[in-house]
Amino acid sequence: MPVAISGQDNSILGTGNITGAISLQDSDTQLNFNLNGTVWQSITLNDSIITLGGDLQMGGDSVFEGSGILRLLRYHVVLGGQDAVWTSTIAWQSFGGPCPLVSIPRSIDLHAKTTLSGIWDFQDACVIDGHGNILYVEDMGAIIVNDGARLYLRNVILETEESNCLYCTDDTSEITFDNVTWLQDSDITFTKGRMRFINTTEFLGTNSFIYDSSQTSTINTNAVWKISNGMKFYVGRKEANDNTEPLYFGGTNSTLKLDNCTFIVTG
Repeated sequence: MPVAISGQDNSILGTGNITGAISLQDSDTQLNFNLNGTVWQSITLNDSIITLGGDLQMGGDSVFEGSGILRLLRYHVVLGGQDAVWTSTIAWQSFGGPCPLVSIPRSIDLHAKTTLSGIWDFQDACVIDGHGNILYVEDMGAIIVNDGARLYLRNVILETEESNCLYCTDDTSEITFDNVTWLQDSDITFTKGRMRFINTTEFLGTNSFIYDSSQTSTINTNAVWKISNGMKFYVGRKEANDNTEPLYFGGTNSTLKLDNCTFIVTG
């Protein structure tokens, strides 16, 4: 049975599964969602707002369709076990208050290959936990880390087609890579914000990765950032007379590993 929702102060609460489609009417529609169960059909947003009161379990290949805002607070969106395609434009918000990103439970959990041909716009602190699965960003898709936002990519295989597939909009933004493999199918220029590396992350491809941000990125203690597979890696100070270093080695065994690549110092 389909569910149509309009207006504000709406809630879906309780225990059980939802097998019918859910459609929110428009930008004046808001829904509080706290279901102990699984949503088996896609949810159509139509520029509305959904606020979580608990983890949201999606079943099969169900996704969010259309544009809208998802407020995670301190909860997870857990995607289903079948390959899924997202064409929507989603603003991900947390509103969880200040705390270290690694301790923030709010996340998007992938449990199958996820193809993104829409926009995921992160406006706060959030985690994408791939659980070893592929996040494939097509040529029309993008992952945007907005002003002051922090995105933590963990245990994911990231595959991208275009140069503007993953980027920060401002120097106050940060992307953390934790056990990530990023396969790049075009030249990437990282112009704003900073990166942080935890555990082992590999960038690979036959194109160029150009670090052109004025901010300093960090390889944490015992972390490895590996550049391989014929990639050209450009890095240097943004301005020749600027003392800001592009890369900081955080401690013991922080490693930049160059394997079958070209390393070019700029600036």
